[in-house]
Amino acid sequence: MAQNPDNPDYAKIFDLDEENQGILQTITNLQSLEEEILANSSALGQYQAALSSANWSDPMQTIRGGMESADKLYDQGWWGKDDFTTYANLIATND
Repeated sequence: MAQNPDNPDYAKIFDLDEENQGILQTITNLQSLEEEILANSSALGQYQAALSSANWSDPMQTIRGGMESADKLYDQGWWGKDDFTTYANLIATND
C-alpha cells in the first residue's frame, strides 16, 4: 500500500508507524536500562567479593582490634580473662 493521504488506510498506516516508533524507543530504553543494571550488579558483585576476600592487612587489623579490646579489658581490671591473656601471649611470642 502506498502512503497516499487519499488512501483510506493511510491514517491506520500512519498510526501503526507511530506506534512502531514508540515500541522501538521503548526497546532502546529497556536495552540501556539492562546495560546499566548489569554494570551496577557487576560493580556490586565485585564490591561484595572484595569484602569477603582475604587481604594482606587482615591479620594486622585483627591484631589492632585485639589490642583495643585487650586495652579495655586491662582498664576494667579483667587482665586475668582469657581474652586478655591470649592476646598478651600473641603479641609476646614470635608465632
